[in-house]
Amino acid sequence: MARNFLCTSTLLINKINLPVMNIEDHIWKLATRKLCHEATEDELLELSILLNEHPDIGREVKLLFIWWSYDDEQAAVSRSERMFNRIKEKIKRFERLIKNN
Repeated sequence: MARNFLCTSTLLINKINLPVMNIEDHIWKLATRKLCHEATEDELLELSILLNEHPDIGREVKLLFIWWSYDDEQAAVSRSERMFNRIKEKIKRFERLIKNN
């Protein structure tokens, strides 16, 4: 008897959670579109609303956004540093060229 109750409860829980899982999948889909800069204004608004309505998922998604933006910032800094170093090298070469002439 207890086993039937457990199976029945699990089925009920699965049926109850099914729409939540679809919402969670939809939130992740919208979040992915945002991270790839493919989300429309309507999708961004919908994502914002869904993140507020589902704070448990919202925390995870917001952490991903923070991590992703930090990674983008680090890549931008790295590119800037490489460009700056190239400019410095060109200046040094130019100074050596002038000095040798």
